[in-house]
Amino acid sequence: MGDEGVRRELWDGKIPVCFKLDEDEVTMSIRGDRVAPQPCYMMIPRVSYLPLVYEKLDKLYSRAAGRQVEDEVWVSAEATPLKWHYPVGVLYDLYGRGQNLPWEITVHFRNFPEDILLHCESKEAVEAHFKSKLKERVCYQQLLFKYNYDEFWAVNKKMMLSTRSEHEPFRSIPFCIYQACCTDGKILFQRLLPPHRPKASPDDQIVENTLEDIIKLYSASFPLTEEHCVLIHGIELSVRTPIQWLSENLSYPDSFLHICVVHK
Repeated sequence: MGDEGVRRELWDGKIPVCFKLDEDEVTMSIRGDRVAPQPCYMMIPRVSYLPLVYEKLDKLYSRAAGRQVEDEVWVSAEATPLKWHYPVGVLYDLYGRGQNLPWEITVHFRNFPEDILLHCESKEAVEAHFKSKLKERVCYQQLLFKYNYDEFWAVNKKMMLSTRSEHEPFRSIPFCIYQACCTDGKILFQRLLPPHRPKASPDDQIVENTLEDIIKLYSASFPLTEEHCVLIHGIELSVRTPIQWLSENLSYPDSFLHICVVHK
């Protein structure tokens, strides 16, 4: 499979999800017995964000939960609140990997975890977050609402794709690293790394930075063991993979490499 095929496969990647209303929040009853609404099944793109389905979840479950005006939708997986501003693929790799599919996510309207989650009252909050991370803001609409690979990459390739015959390699490559067991999945490490190591003299050979160099930077602050593995888009890659190639082909549409450290 060529690089174009890799990018398209990642774009088309989806996670089967089963949404269920928190049983403790069910207020709808028939003859005095509480009646929970049916689960909602969806296929959600890995490159998407959960709030883009909140409107549908609100319509499905707000009546059964007796939602009040001040209530806000939020979701959790096995009692862990899911940060809406992380891509769905990152959340799954951190909290759903190894579980039976579909991935079960619980829907809530009450007891918003203020100390863990940012508020997200509308799709506009997602747009604002996404636009703030993009170099070319025109890209966000294709990602968030149309999921059209060809339209998105027609714009994105001007910014992302680089060949030695046409362009210089990227000046620096942005990446974020997450680890589920540390600080509740918080971004532990966010850096820029050039694709090549500095040359001591003009005659020196170019040495590419690889995934191993990213791991070394991270492990200096957060030691790793043989029990850990590193995933991008749920894939465990060779540590010798050049980060220039990773950035061109495995970055999320916000232009970042989102890297998850998980137990094997």
